[in-house]
Amino acid sequence: MDYQPDARTTIGFAANAIVSDGGIGSDSRAQSYDAAQAPAGRFNTFGDNDLHRRNYSVNANFRRLLDTTGRELTADLDYARFSNWEYQNYRTSYLDNHNAPLRPDFLLFGDLSGDLDIYSVKIDYTHPVQALGLKLEGGIKSSWVRTDNDVRFFDRSNGSDVLDEGKSNRFIYKENINAAYLNGSGKWRKLNYQFGLRMEHTRANGRQVIHEEQFDRDYVQLFPSGYVGYQFSPKHDLGVTLSRRINRPSYRQLNPFRVFLDPLTSSTGNPALNPEITASYEIVYTFNEAYTAKAGYSRTTDNILTVLGPDKEPNSVLQTNRNLARYDYYHLTIGIPVTAFKWLNSNNTLVVYYGRYSGNLVNTDLNEGRVAVNLNSSNTITLNPKTAMEITGNYQSRSWYGFLDVRSSFQLGAGIQRQFWERKGSVKLNVSDIFYTGRTKAFTELTGYSEAFRQFRDTRVVTLTFHYRFGGQQQGPRRRAGGAEEEKRRAG
Repeated sequence: MDYQPDARTTIGFAANAIVSDGGIGSDSRAQSYDAAQAPAGRFNTFGDNDLHRRNYSVNANFRRLLDTTGRELTADLDYARFSNWEYQNYRTSYLDNHNAPLRPDFLLFGDLSGDLDIYSVKIDYTHPVQALGLKLEGGIKSSWVRTDNDVRFFDRSNGSDVLDEGKSNRFIYKENINAAYLNGSGKWRKLNYQFGLRMEHTRANGRQVIHEEQFDRDYVQLFPSGYVGYQFSPKHDLGVTLSRRINRPSYRQLNPFRVFLDPLTSSTGNPALNPEITASYEIVYTFNEAYTAKAGYSRTTDNILTVLGPDKEPNSVLQTNRNLARYDYYHLTIGIPVTAFKWLNSNNTLVVYYGRYSGNLVNTDLNEGRVAVNLNSSNTITLNPKTAMEITGNYQSRSWYGFLDVRSSFQLGAGIQRQFWERKGSVKLNVSDIFYTGRTKAFTELTGYSEAFRQFRDTRVVTLTFHYRFGGQQQGPRRRAGGAEEEKRRAG
């Protein structure tokens, strides 16, 4: 909702709410072997998780045009709250080679709850320098985040709830980020340029209540960026970009609570995760303002990886996120749009890349890389002025992801949309991963441990969406992002 008290001032308000209740069922079957690789029995684990999510966010924003030259002042105030609670029930049956019970079933119950609060203040100022053909932008932002996650697991095998302190925990995390930036952009004859510098001060504190573990972080970092482009002719452009950027772990990745697949396999977050820092360099060629070719290189330090390996407990496996020393990435990206027909709009992207992982994790040296290919195609077919179809496809060749040797995969999706009521309303039916091929097959090997696995998820989903726009055809509230989008993205 927007309100304009005068021609130069806009006061806006936006709100969003997501209420979700659902469940997840799991069925895990494992075969055990003795030291001579002879079958020694099996165990089956059935899980039933009851999930509840309540996510709310509000944004108040202000915009003031200071004069007719383009000077502008904007401000955002944001608050978001993400609440969730979950009840987990696991039953594990232990069987011998003849499917006879070896011992009583193991029953585990989990009561998990968590709250995440985000506050953000952001002010931006735009100042054109018309004499130089230059536009300057500057701003400041502060965000405050607090998470409180409490999880308790109980052993119900003997008919009563016995608290498992080894699996139970409470994690409280606080984070404050203060940032300031200055960007500039302009054009001189056939030369386009941009430059920017962002400074961030981060303070964070994490505490595990039950295990009495704590960490504190306080650091300042600079993130420069730049771009220079030259237009040789109306059809040929060449540009060079460089940047240094940060990718912080999500709050879920920092949360040390465990999710169990079976008694010997679980996943958890890692409070010791550091942000990953990427320095990238790229050259871009554009033909006819449509076809693009990019070649680039980037190096990421403290690369955040999902690692599957031995746990501290004997004969158990843990999936968690860790920082790897370095990831080097070389790529050639080609964008090919197809607009030869009025009824077809096709965007296709081919990426040929080489990624090399270097470092040591879980007592294992890693120095692996492979040339891989990724192909994406998005196609819109106009059946008539009010009806359109969409067909999307993705192919990923065999590649490395840290210690994982991941096999190739392919997915195909399709949808159809119909507009009505003078284009104010629309209905869209969409099906993702039609042939249910979005499966992960991989092999991993570390010192003293190896595993081959196949992973199936609910990637084939049918979605029916109804959309209706209130207000006039030509004017409506600004659809804009608030000042806390990065923090909400990290909330998952």
